[in-house]
Amino acid sequence: MDLSTGVLLGVAALMAFNRVIFLGERWHRRRARFWVVQLLNLGAACYMVVWGIPDFVGQLKVINLLLAGLLVLHIVLNNRKLVQAVREAPAVEDAEREARRAQVLSRLKAEDDADQG
Repeated sequence: MDLSTGVLLGVAALMAFNRVIFLGERWHRRRARFWVVQLLNLGAACYMVVWGIPDFVGQLKVINLLLAGLLVLHIVLNNRKLVQAVREAPAVEDAEREARRAQVLSRLKAEDDADQG
């Protein structure tokens, strides 16, 4: 495999990683994985602008810029999904917390009634 094929497959793998980071229910709590992919997106976009795929010369150089733009778009979309998930998370967690609180209170009342009776 030559360098051009490796770079192109690397960009394709990075696109797949952009999909994988959102798998799971509480993906927004595993921020290390999220930020690693974001930094890889940024680094790959910079690489595509500065050096690009070696076999894309002449008029094909625009493909390097399109791939860099696509990676930057993924950075923006990923950040938007993160912000949206973080905003929505407290409402879900508050509902879970209230349900647990109600269970604990009912158990405490039941124990208190058993102790008094």
